[in-house]
Amino acid sequence: MDHSIIQPMDNLTFTALPAQLDAALAARAGLMEAGHTTALRLFAGFYEGCPYLAADVYGQTLVLYGYGGSPEELRPLLAAAQKHLLARLPWIECVVQKVRLASLPDERRGQVSYGSTPAQAVQERGVTYALDLLLNQDASLYLDTRRLRAWLGGWQVALYAAPFKWFCTASGMRQYNVQLLQHVCLQLRI
Repeated sequence: MDHSIIQPMDNLTFTALPAQLDAALAARAGLMEAGHTTALRLFAGFYEGCPYLAADVYGQTLVLYGYGGSPEELRPLLAAAQKHLLARLPWIECVVQKVRLASLPDERRGQVSYGSTPAQAVQERGVTYALDLLLNQDASLYLDTRRLRAWLGGWQVALYAAPFKWFCTASGMRQYNVQLLQHVCLQLRI
């Protein structure tokens, strides 16, 4: 997306933000589970009225993304969103803020603004995904493909590389799928 076409922020952005975030929380309440081990897109600002902000939850870590401005322009918006969401999600243990157009790589990859250690794994449909939320500009687990992963259902196969060995795990597979997986793993010498 071309972030340069986003209009400058104004006071209306800050005035409308709490209601927009509350509407997003209400719409996604059914996706948040008691153990807080999953990941979800909490607020998609491009579609929900604030194109400068996106918010994801990875386990007990909130990741705030600032779009369309410099870190100086976005800090007040990110701070307001963080304050509002922490008040409503008391189980959040860490917040990471990422600014898309920052000149410094650390600001693009993310900085911890609350708590200490971001989540290092999340679970979705019985599969555990390893995370390093400060590694890249994006979080590396693309939450907008959640429905695709759900659609794949029994075909969810995760291959994990380790220095001298490959591990192959499967989730919820029927018997013939397990046999196919065993064949694939054998062919790949996993």
